[in-house]
Amino acid sequence: MYVDGVEVGGSRVVSLGVGRGVSLGYSWEPSCRGDYSVRVVLDVLDEVSESDESNNGGEVGYAVERVGPDYGVLSRGFSL
Repeated sequence: MYVDGVEVGGSRVVSLGVGRGVSLGYSWEPSCRGDYSVRVVLDVLDEVSESDESNNGGEVGYAVERVGPDYGVLSRGFSL
């Protein structure tokens, strides 16, 4: 997982069958208010031979309005 282009977390899924999925979760606490871009990339090292290599990532934007002990936690999922 990347926030504004900086890697903040990751996992390695060793095997995943055709048509199967896996759910992974990560935590990230912004240090200041502002707009952030969060990107998830699969098969970063290009280890899996695929007919379409262009669909291995997704990106969403977050607008952080509050930070500190009372900031709200936002949840957003990716389906890739």
